[in-house]
Amino acid sequence: MLPSLPDSTLAGPAAGHADSRQTTGIAFTWLLLLRWGAVACQILLITAIHFLFHIQLPLLIVSGIILFQAASNLVFAAFRKKKKWLDRMLIAGMFMDVLLLTLLLYYTGGPMNPFTSLYLVHIVIASIILRPKMVWLLFLFTVACYAALFQIPGQDGIAPFPIGRTVPVPLCHTTGGTDPGKIRIHLQGMLLAFVLTAVFIVFFVSKIQQSLHRYQEAVVSLNEEKNRNERLASLATLSAGAAHELSTPLSLIAVVAGEMYHTLLERGEDDELVQDARLIRQQVDICKDILYHMTADAGQPMGEQPLLISLPDLLAELGRDFAGERLRLVNRADDLVIQVPPRTMKRALSSLVRNALDAGGDTEVLLTCFREGDRLAFRVEDSGIGMDEETLARATEPFFSTKKPGRGMGLGLFLARSVGERYGGGLVLESDPGTGTRATLYFALDRIQPA
Repeated sequence: MLPSLPDSTLAGPAAGHADSRQTTGIAFTWLLLLRWGAVACQILLITAIHFLFHIQLPLLIVSGIILFQAASNLVFAAFRKKKKWLDRMLIAGMFMDVLLLTLLLYYTGGPMNPFTSLYLVHIVIASIILRPKMVWLLFLFTVACYAALFQIPGQDGIAPFPIGRTVPVPLCHTTGGTDPGKIRIHLQGMLLAFVLTAVFIVFFVSKIQQSLHRYQEAVVSLNEEKNRNERLASLATLSAGAAHELSTPLSLIAVVAGEMYHTLLERGEDDELVQDARLIRQQVDICKDILYHMTADAGQPMGEQPLLISLPDLLAELGRDFAGERLRLVNRADDLVIQVPPRTMKRALSSLVRNALDAGGDTEVLLTCFREGDRLAFRVEDSGIGMDEETLARATEPFFSTKKPGRGMGLGLFLARSVGERYGGGLVLESDPGTGTRATLYFALDRIQPA
């Protein structure tokens, strides 16, 4: 199967991993601030209830819960620099906060405590910063904790102390003169309302987060495309300027060299002079070909029109260009006829083959042409030195090259990708140090097949 372009192209994995870590770090920082704020609010609230409203609370237990939360926050802050632990600490902090809130509610009124709505704060925050599966897991855990307040009530206002002692826990609402059955129905309705509200929050916030994530990815993709187009435009301008400035003197040299060549032949001059004149003409032709390749590398072939060409003919021409090289051609697309700019197409494939030959050492390079679904692919494989993650991330940037000076301009992969994208495809690179590289250039068949 052909890998998808965004997942395997060269700027993808490393950048995505770095962005994920950065986002987790920001979320973890805000979680720490939220937990400190919760500790401060809990202290103020319990102090006010105890001294202003004269409600008797199990201060020892409540203080222990708050101190434990503060201590865990200090531990999280101490290990904050451990980047690889951030995800786990973030999840652990969210689940721990739900459990600590449940303990506080249990010892300060149980399900009748008006602050049970604080459960929703944790669910909303989790819906924003955690993965969908983990959000639903936290939701189930929160519902279980809330439901436990109904299933493990205190006896006559008495709740069990963890080490076996009992402490009086007054309810926040009195039930005197009220039908206990109706109170029970009311509490059950509170639980049902909480579950429904939490489900809606998790579902819609998760969907909003997914939509925002897709939008951000689209913005990043458009910005990358804009930058590529700007670089492409600058390269095209540079190439056009170079071609314009050099075409006149090259044409003049070609004319003068031709006249010299014919004059020397007519006069029967020394063969060495004739060979020199012929060499000048050959070098002028080479310069013209270089100018063409410069514009082709910039993605702007000079007036080249798409022509019909069969895959066997295209591969045969490519084989002649690399005659005597360690290249093996395999055609699995039969006699498919495509309509593309032939020189640009051959130039793009030649760039991939040349890179593979340079990196492959003495090993054979395999070029395979095949169809897969609605795409036509050319895969070039070598068993050379491969590329590390950093090199792989920059390989298709224009003018980036790991070759020695004079061995290339660093435009081959850029050209190949540009040609693929122009016809609804792209370039996928897969490589690891020491295992070789696999480059797959593919095209949309509906863009290259003749009408």
